[in-house]
Amino acid sequence: MKVQILCTLGPSSLRPDVIRRLDERGVDLFRVNLSHTPLEAVAPAIELIHGCSTVVRQANRWNRPVFVATNLLESMVTSRRATVAEADDIANTLMDGVHGLVLAAETAIGVDPVGTVDMVLRVVAAFERWNMSSLLEEDRTPLASVVAAR
Repeated sequence: MKVQILCTLGPSSLRPDVIRRLDERGVDLFRVNLSHTPLEAVAPAIELIHGCSTVVRQANRWNRPVFVATNLLESMVTSRRATVAEADDIANTLMDGVHGLVLAAETAIGVDPVGTVDMVLRVVAAFERWNMSSLLEEDRTPLASVVAAR
């Protein structure tokens, strides 16, 4: 059995040079987690959002799964309902090409852990029905095919 290494990317590692070095060392799975970092301490909002999307796309090109943990349903820690903005954030995260979503506080200390998972499943199902064809073709193409085409 090969032990796989999951690497959490955050403020200190969300840079192309660091990600490349981690990949060279054999990291099997990347997880992006910026949920506990004040936005002003990391970067302007647009740079941060672009950085996460870039990491996901690059990991896809390297055939490395990416899971995202960003307090996806933060409101469900204290409420049984998610916001439309949270559902939209999940759909946009899926559109970036992630392989998985990580729930943390929402299910660890939230008022309705089962309802939280149900909400994520509903958003994912809606995304798969309506948005799957919108993923970038280059993100669905295996790396070997891209290299061979060049």
